[in-house]
Amino acid sequence: MGIFSGLISGATEFYNQAESERAHQKADDRLWIGERLGVEEQNRNYNQIRDDYQPYRDMGVQGVNAMMNPNESFETSPGYQWRRNEGMRNMENRFPGGGGGGNAMRALNDYGQGMASQEYGNWWNRQAGMAGMGMGATNSVATAGMNKANSIGSYRMRGAENRAGVGLHGAKDAADYRTKGWSSLASAFGGNGTSIDV
Repeated sequence: MGIFSGLISGATEFYNQAESERAHQKADDRLWIGERLGVEEQNRNYNQIRDDYQPYRDMGVQGVNAMMNPNESFETSPGYQWRRNEGMRNMENRFPGGGGGGNAMRALNDYGQGMASQEYGNWWNRQAGMAGMGMGATNSVATAGMNKANSIGSYRMRGAENRAGVGLHGAKDAADYRTKGWSSLASAFGGNGTSIDV
């Protein structure tokens, strides 16, 4: 190999080395961008799920709070108030002006006790249903959170593996081009191309 062709060959190999390093850096940058976009999408999706389930979680908290203080919550509930008022009005219509004596009082007492007992059971079941709805929503959000964590972990792991592969491939390519470049220069100046330490 002549000096001129050796110089051209060596320069070409060094140029190839630089281009290979740029290409591998560009690939590494794109892998980072892809990983970041995947993580951002997982976060966006999880936050949307949290927002969508929030009203049900709030309803569950309301049901649990009512069940923790049933006496106050039950007596102020709209169902109890409406049913009580309607029953009292009905009794007043049956026994106008306080007539009916003991029978009216007994009927009124029986109605009040029966209505309160039945309505309390209905009220309790409604609160338990709301609490259950909140618990279900909370479980769904927790599951979404675990899925998000698993997906992000996968994105990170695959990204690290891909970047490591690109980095190793890039280092090998750069070393090959560098070795060929030095070998070409050595040959151009009369060496056999194997005695130069790179």
